[in-house]
Amino acid sequence: MLLVVIIPAALLLSGACYFPDDAGPSQPEGPSQPEGPPQPEEPSGADPVSRPAPEAEPVFTEEGFSLYNDIQPPYYGADPDKTVILYNNEAAVNPTWQELKDFLISDKTDENSYLPGLRVCAEFAAELHNNAERAGIRAGWVAIHFADDSVGHALNVFETTTAGLVFIDNTGGIPIIKTSTISEDSFTSSAKEGSCATHDKKAYVKIGRQMGVIGLDIPASFDYKAYVDYTNDWYMVENRMELIRMMAKGYEASLEGYNRQADEYEVELDGRTVIEDPAEYKKLVKMLEELQQMYADLDQERLQLNTEVSSVNREIENLGNCRREPLGIVESVEIYW
Repeated sequence: MLLVVIIPAALLLSGACYFPDDAGPSQPEGPSQPEGPPQPEEPSGADPVSRPAPEAEPVFTEEGFSLYNDIQPPYYGADPDKTVILYNNEAAVNPTWQELKDFLISDKTDENSYLPGLRVCAEFAAELHNNAERAGIRAGWVAIHFADDSVGHALNVFETTTAGLVFIDNTGGIPIIKTSTISEDSFTSSAKEGSCATHDKKAYVKIGRQMGVIGLDIPASFDYKAYVDYTNDWYMVENRMELIRMMAKGYEASLEGYNRQADEYEVELDGRTVIEDPAEYKKLVKMLEELQQMYADLDQERLQLNTEVSSVNREIENLGNCRREPLGIVESVEIYW
């Protein structure tokens, strides 16, 4: 049976994938079937959860976190006339992390386009929730409120049997910082998509700290320290890359000096193979010896640069070639199972 109870003052999710904390549009009168794209198909044996009276108190799991069971989230998506609708499957169970990861890889929700005003984080999170429940995986829909800001974010949570509580964000539109690998010898950058080619991400949520994400394909644990370590690793890589660029500029300047001196030597030699003047011969020998030493120094500098480049490129590959900006400092979290 389909039962959707509309409550007053539902919160609007703006075109930037965020919802105001305190205000929303006027509420439509009575329950109605939203127009536009069809709603997700009901999982077998499941009804959409119903929203009780707004006076109902949430279950507080820890400071800053509110837990609601079998309740519809009072939030709109991109369309102010459509509230989020979740479908729960009574037969759904908590998965292992591997089972969840396999499902996320096969699920196509993250491949949908992020379209401000049409499809934002609320829709991404609701679709992933409903797809998971349909697949027999218990899922939660999460509202994140950020400190000192009127906007927030929506994502998902799963209680795995092997890794505990896991937050997943599969919404596009999060600002991406792409880091290019560096080519050996030429020391030029070569951009790669890496883990940014997918929007499936592990999310790290902690009250009073920045909310961040790491690509699903990057090996990292689920505690917040893993995100801190990941961020620090990126900063170290970026600092090393800047140092390599400075070293490469020095190398290129030395190479230009070598080429100028080699040209001067060729002009002085003028194609001759025999030099009769002893003074001129001595001068040319000295120029040649200096060029040979410069060449040896340059070759050593090039090898050192290539070693650094190879090392930092391996680190970039391990970190996924790009990272995403944190979204803000988490003030409170609502979880709707």
